[in-house]
Amino acid sequence: QYGGATVGMVRLLSELDPEEFDITAAAVAETQEGVVRELPDCVTFKRLGISNKLSLHQLSPLVKVLRDTDILVCSAFHASAVGVPLGKVLNIAIILVWRHNTNYQNGFREFVYRIVYASSDMVLADSEAVQSMLTTEFGFPMKKITVLPIAGIDIAQFSPPDEAKQHSSPSDRIEVVTIGRLVEQKGYFDLLECAK
Repeated sequence: QYGGATVGMVRLLSELDPEEFDITAAAVAETQEGVVRELPDCVTFKRLGISNKLSLHQLSPLVKVLRDTDILVCSAFHASAVGVPLGKVLNIAIILVWRHNTNYQNGFREFVYRIVYASSDMVLADSEAVQSMLTTEFGFPMKKITVLPIAGIDIAQFSPPDEAKQHSSPSDRIEVVTIGRLVEQKGYFDLLECAK
């Protein structure tokens, strides 16, 4: 589905040199076509369509994809819960988990993530807040965490035109637009406090 994790994945894959990396993106669950169109041309996309992630016989398409993999990056819960154990069984050289949030939907998911983190070579934290959560709440060693932001905009591409900058003054009203789910981790409450 569209979201920060998709944006981050596309950015990460776009920065890899296709001369050096043979890149495959495998979608465990159903994937919207718009997400697939965002992928760089050099990426091979595998639509696995696994309906029940716990049915071992349905994992065979994923095993085929992972068999010759050197570096596995798992993003979001289902990909991490399924990918990391398979990566270990298949002796993948480097296994990374990309953590996008400081909250967990429930205790079961938090428990699974604890196992996944411990089994991975490194955790990619999407922010310093996630890095801090991993070290303080989980006791995860700092040396096994890399901060790799998934969000943000290219300010060169989205900066206001020069004429708009000329008309602004400290007394002008500032309009802020933000789009996202109304959940704690999106920081709307922090934004409202700042606005006060």
